[in-house]
Amino acid sequence: MFTTTTAIPTVITFGIKIAGVVELVDTSRINKMKNLAETIFRQRLIMEGLIEQNIPPSLMVEYLEDLSDELDMVPLTAPACSYHADHGWCSHMHWITSGVHMYTWEHHKPIFFTVDVYTCKPFDDSVAVSFTKNFFKSKGLIELVHKSM
Repeated sequence: MFTTTTAIPTVITFGIKIAGVVELVDTSRINKMKNLAETIFRQRLIMEGLIEQNIPPSLMVEYLEDLSDELDMVPLTAPACSYHADHGWCSHMHWITSGVHMYTWEHHKPIFFTVDVYTCKPFDDSVAVSFTKNFFKSKGLIELVHKSM
């Protein structure tokens, strides 16, 4: 596989070699979703982590409240938590400009968690990632990955 640019500099293509023939693929068509509301700003951040210690609901509440402050989001509701024995804890907090969800899988070893931030207000995703790493560092954070959309 190789990468190259086409004559149009904004389009990236990559080649897949199948049976000795290189097929060029236009990546501008991959993972494109039609924007149905161009006048509404939307930003998403997904963070996933592995951690050594359980994340109890009290810590989830503290994290979501502190994350709200870090991102300068205005809470509409307090964090709400729910539990399912087969899956683990879930917490959600509604902001005036959308909200955040957190999920834990405590039966997975090491413990897996995910945080989904969705807002209609711009925020610096690096602030959220850095804050999350620092917040869970003392709880045995092993790794944190993230994707912005």
